[in-house]
Amino acid sequence: MREGRDPVYGRVRFAVLEFLGYFGIESSEHFADYVPWFIKCDRSDLIE
Repeated sequence: MREGRDPVYGRVRFAVLEFLGYFGIESSEHFADYVPWFIKCDRSDLIE
């Protein structure tokens, strides 16, 4: 992340780390279920 590379495998966890300063222990796929900023009901393209 510091090198400017996009960590695809943990995109949600790294975004939360960047904004809140905490690294989530859940996988990004599971953590996104709890955070409405990442998966929206009318944007199925975001899930991929």
